[in-house]
Amino acid sequence: RGMSEFDLKAHCGRLRESTQEMGACYLLTDGIIHGLNLGSQPTLQLFFYLHQVPITMSPVAENAVYSLFSDNAFPNLYRRGLNVSLSTDNPLQLHMTPEPLVEEYSIAAEMYELSNAELCEIARNSVLMSGFEHYRKVEWVGEDYFLSTHVGNEADRTNVPDIRIEFRRATRKAVLEYLHSLAILHREDGTIAQDIFHKEHVPSEVVNRLLRKISLVASHVG
Repeated sequence: RGMSEFDLKAHCGRLRESTQEMGACYLLTDGIIHGLNLGSQPTLQLFFYLHQVPITMSPVAENAVYSLFSDNAFPNLYRRGLNVSLSTDNPLQLHMTPEPLVEEYSIAAEMYELSNAELCEIARNSVLMSGFEHYRKVEWVGEDYFLSTHVGNEADRTNVPDIRIEFRRATRKAVLEYLHSLAILHREDGTIAQDIFHKEHVPSEVVNRLLRKISLVASHVG
């Protein structure tokens, strides 16, 4: 009908929200904003990693409301390979400069000892998960940006080394293949699957549904 599409990105994952709310966001949304409590939910963290669910975080803003810089989950989620980026949150209230996004990047770089390549990867993630038009993304990060391999990375535009992109892809592929083998081997009663997720006490029907989803993704990862 010629109408614009929009993504459903939930404002969730703050410290007071439950595992059930985070699980619902994982299954039903196109991404989340905050995601602080993923740091204490390893099972959900794994699923967000496997499916590269977009997560936007604001350590400066969150420091004022939810979590101290030192306790923020952002650096761990980023270095483990989750699809995270930096954003602003209520900049007129919670930021101190005229450039709140630059403020987020510069303070995160200082607090979490991020290198230039890491900052550029985070910025690239931000473009990829954004709702900007295709031609804008082509202009900013390259013509084949939608490819998960290093072929989709134009280093002269993104300043992200190809070897970093390839490492992320190869690591995720290895994890998916391992879990895919477990999904094939697990018994119909779900016992083995439950052993994997016992800390979260996930119902067997949920585990089996998620394992099927992992298997589907694994079959499509180059």
